[in-house]
Amino acid sequence: MLTGQKVRLVLWRTGADGDGSVIVVRGMVTSESETILKVEGRLYQQVPDESGDTIERPIGTENKPLIIPLATVRYGEVIESDSPAEELDRKIRLLKPLGKGEIRKIGGLT
Repeated sequence: MLTGQKVRLVLWRTGADGDGSVIVVRGMVTSESETILKVEGRLYQQVPDESGDTIERPIGTENKPLIIPLATVRYGEVIESDSPAEELDRKIRLLKPLGKGEIRKIGGLT
């Protein structure tokens, strides 16, 4: 159903008591089952920008195969072509990746 779709998946917060980082996966679903999604994409982390708004910044510099257990997905969206979500996706993909010192290392995802 989602195979071949471009998606944005927001995962549950990492860390104790939900105080950790919000991790986002952006990419193309390559396969799916009842319990997992395989996505060719990148991990992003929600971080505050200079104005205090939350933005997504890439953790890595390139796409890679990711296996996402469905139990870790808080919510997701399909990114339709020629939509405002696709325009935002393009802009976010061009952002400079977070440096090692900027990544909040709570939980097992980063």
